[in-house]
Amino acid sequence: MSQTHDQKSALQDSTGTPDSGFVWPENWADLDLAVLDVETTGLDCNQDRIIEIGILRFVGGEVVDSYEQLIDPGCEVPQEVVDLTGIKPEDLVGKPRFEEVAQEVHDWLQGVGIVAYNLSFDKGFIAAELERCGLQWPENAPTFDPLIFARQFFKNLGRKNLGRIAKELGIEAKEAHRATEDARVAGRVLFAFADRLPTNLNDVQVLQAQWETAQLQAMRWRSRAPSSDTMADAFSEQAAGLGPGYIYGDEADPFRALFASVPEAKEREY
Repeated sequence: MSQTHDQKSALQDSTGTPDSGFVWPENWADLDLAVLDVETTGLDCNQDRIIEIGILRFVGGEVVDSYEQLIDPGCEVPQEVVDLTGIKPEDLVGKPRFEEVAQEVHDWLQGVGIVAYNLSFDKGFIAAELERCGLQWPENAPTFDPLIFARQFFKNLGRKNLGRIAKELGIEAKEAHRATEDARVAGRVLFAFADRLPTNLNDVQVLQAQWETAQLQAMRWRSRAPSSDTMADAFSEQAAGLGPGYIYGDEADPFRALFASVPEAKEREY
């Protein structure tokens, strides 16, 4: 059952994190999810700024509420960003600075699972903006990155950007590189993967951490390897983590299998 904003607030202490009485549901699909996306002036969260944020509340796989806001970054918007997003500098005139909406954004992220396609990018920008305002990203929240799953399930696909994966899954993407629409598509992509993932929240979090670790290791290996297509292709054919055909490998106990194969996942913050 979905919690109201007031119910969520009652579960939080003065630091904005759920108190010790808060219990996440056993199955991840039962979570209220905040699916988010940001458009920015560049790629460096320490130097660049958010110009648009979109957050959709998904409950049971359906959108039940939304938050979208253009934001005055207080700096120049490069032409390549204008070309990519269609957001012009004049569109941001009179819009609030992030500090004016920081508390709203913070509230939207409390007591929910958090989803973003290429989560590290969006999290990096939102966490940096919140920190400048004396607020914190909810590190205790379960997080989901459909890009990690896409890399696992579409290994032979070249580019795995959101639009390409949506097309492969038959999900309509109407307006790429606008925050609310990208958030909507990211949420649909996550739920399209539901039948390939464990239902248990802890299991899917551990599995995601395993796949992310393996994918990052593979990318680091390729970046250091000699420029031999044969070597790179050979490595890319190796399984990154457990295969989607049978995600728990040879171990009869799936939970034990996940932890045994990826000890790093035990210490990872979700």
